Amino acid sequence: MIDVIEILEHWHAGRSKLAVAASVGVDRETVRRYVAPATAAGITPGGPRLSAFLFGHGSMELRFYKPPQPDPQTPHDQDELY
Repeated sequence: MIDVIEILEHWHAGRSKLAVAASVGVDRETVRRYVAPATAAGITPGGPRLSAFLFGHGSMELRFYKPPQPDPQTPHDQDELY
């Protein structure tokens, strides 16, 4: 599974797309495909942290949710963002 956040964090930190591809273990074209929407949204390498950009942009909000009953799901390593 490709970790898109990891690709974007490496690219945003200033690493070249080739270096990101080698580090994450994907093809350069895959890196380009995931970086293109970030570039189109105005995100550039070396700018503010991605989380600061998303919260400042207003396109993401954080809400906590408590299920009304015990949650039967088993713990997992990564949360989902919608």
